[in-house]
Amino acid sequence: MKKIVLLVVLLAVIAAGYFGLPAYREWKHRRFIAQAREYLAKSDLRNAALSARQALVIDPSDIEACRIMARVTESIHMPAAVEWWQKIVNLDNSVSNRIELARCTLMFGNYTRAGQILQNIDPTNQDNALFQQLIAMVDVGEDNIGAADWHFARAAKLAPGNKSIQFDEAVLHLQARNPEYVSQARLALEDLTTDPQFRKDALRHLALAAVRNRNFTAAEEFSRQLESGTNATFEDGILQLSVSRAAHSPDFDSQLASLKTQAAAKPEQIYTLAAWLGAHDLAADASQWLGRLPDTMQTNTTVCMARADTLMALGDWPGLVNFLQDQNWGDYEFVRLAELARANREQRLDIVSEANWQDAVQAANGSLAPLVTLSRLAAAWHWSNQREDILWDIVQHYPGERWALQSLNQMYMADADTRGLQKVFSTLVDFDSNDLVAKNNLASLDLLLNLDTGDAAQMAREAYLKHPKISAFAATYAYSQYVQGDTAAGLKTLETLTPQQLAQPGVAVYYGVLLAAAGETNKAAKYLDIADTGNLLPEEKDLVKAARAAK
Repeated sequence: MKKIVLLVVLLAVIAAGYFGLPAYREWKHRRFIAQAREYLAKSDLRNAALSARQALVIDPSDIEACRIMARVTESIHMPAAVEWWQKIVNLDNSVSNRIELARCTLMFGNYTRAGQILQNIDPTNQDNALFQQLIAMVDVGEDNIGAADWHFARAAKLAPGNKSIQFDEAVLHLQARNPEYVSQARLALEDLTTDPQFRKDALRHLALAAVRNRNFTAAEEFSRQLESGTNATFEDGILQLSVSRAAHSPDFDSQLASLKTQAAAKPEQIYTLAAWLGAHDLAADASQWLGRLPDTMQTNTTVCMARADTLMALGDWPGLVNFLQDQNWGDYEFVRLAELARANREQRLDIVSEANWQDAVQAANGSLAPLVTLSRLAAAWHWSNQREDILWDIVQHYPGERWALQSLNQMYMADADTRGLQKVFSTLVDFDSNDLVAKNNLASLDLLLNLDTGDAAQMAREAYLKHPKISAFAATYAYSQYVQGDTAAGLKTLETLTPQQLAQPGVAVYYGVLLAAAGETNKAAKYLDIADTGNLLPEEKDLVKAARAAK
């Protein structure tokens, strides 16, 4: 009987373990989420992130944990926030999540990608104030001020009492050329300084605008109000320093000394002030100050990064190599290795530099944020080959990062690299076979390079038949007809366009070529001249040259 009882108890214990484990894991998961919420509400970002990550260990697809990680990384301005919002969208492709992704992407200055995210939202969900405000900010980032103005006006009409929209619109108009717009914007921002929510940002923009207009008295007054506020930040002190320097104020030295003292024990503030000094031709001052910091600060990674940046600003390449050797920057080791590559390359040690750069790429470990940082460093240093390789790595491993393809497109356009452009648009078509613009561009490039001309002609025809009034589509389709031996059909296609469209350089090149092929050389000359005013690819220039030589 004892054996039976013992066996029943043993089976019960086993069953409790077997059936209780999922319930226990679920309880732990809920507890971690609750803790993360509580910590986030208290602005305890470190513990909020730890709790959310523990929840994600149990359930990697938990949207709320991902959202908490997105909020935390946004709060400390980490680019990883964009990756978290992208993960949320991958899990739940709702309109609200896509708008949050666009907003966060804008926060980190990627206007092109934010615009793509917003444009892909169904038109029925676009006519609301938040969407219009975000698309207006994309327009501002892309310097399309007229469109931004329209979208801000639409947002204001949809939400007439929304002060956030009023603020954004005033900031936009503050930079306008129309004096009346500027005056109205200044008054609107001055009015918003009475609102605690907008006071600081309004004062910042008013101070910066006053500096641009060389009204230093007003700039100093606005920055003084900002700095004297009970919730003034270190960045507010930096703004006041900028104003004082621009105004040649006698208070500059004392303000700088005060900020150095304030920053001495805070690595992030040390980096911010050192970067400001370097950007204002005061790198030597920054170097001396950093060298006098307490020993406890000298090994801090952020401070080490500030010292390295200062040595680069001074052009002290041997000093930079000596400083960077035998260090380890932890999560930022890839930056140290990249800067070592820069220092060695500046000393013409190209083989060593290349090895350093490859080590930096390896240290990035395929993670998006480090790869983005490396691409930006390569761009800042004008290292085209290294930047190109990094961007293609991003495209390959993170296909949702369409901005990388846009950056490659801009690089290849600047270099008139037809094969590079062909690779970009081939990739875009692979990602989205319904992208008619990409298909048309790929067809045009394939035809110029004599690659898969049959498929290219089919793509050109598909794009043209769907949108025959788009001049670029008509030009590509007409050229495909010419390549296939039907010049007359190609001319007929082009002559459906308006005279204004035919006078566009990108269209005129093909109209001129087809006219010359048809024996209308006199008429062709006019359009070939127009073509010469555009940014032609080498193969297009060869077409123009051959057309001019036609008898």
